[in-house]
Amino acid sequence: MLNEADVGISIQKNSTSEGSEAIYASDYSIPEISGLEKMIFVHGKWAYIRMTECLLHLFFKSILFVFPHVFLASYSWFSG
Repeated sequence: MLNEADVGISIQKNSTSEGSEAIYASDYSIPEISGLEKMIFVHGKWAYIRMTECLLHLFFKSILFVFPHVFLASYSWFSG
């Protein structure tokens, strides 16, 4: 088990004392490694959605900030 990570995932391979400590210290515990694939795909999907929404927000925010300046500059014939 990693000491520093964003999310701690433990795989329940055996029931030794060290393994049970890792299970108690982790955020998620899965019975076998095949469950890890689904967790990675779900996390990747939500990370992609969050990143897309952030980029769209940045794009439209930039348009809203720049458009009044362009309009004012064209209204004043681009004079300083």
